[in-house]
Amino acid sequence: MHNYIKPTWPASKNVKAYTTKRTDGVSKPLYDSFNLSLKTKDDPDSVLANRKILSQELNLPKNP
Repeated sequence: MHNYIKPTWPASKNVKAYTTKRTDGVSKPLYDSFNLSLKTKDDPDSVLANRKILSQELNLPKNP
């Protein structure tokens, strides 16, 4: 899965930036599918699962 877009602009090696997409997640409609916000009425378990997917895909040091 690729729930993100990695920019191709020049930057220092220690700078990382990504834009997330709303595909390949576990949230149900109205929030389908890759909702990362706990400030919506989406099921919090789905949001946390989506955050875990993102963390694993990008090998983040901790969950967003």
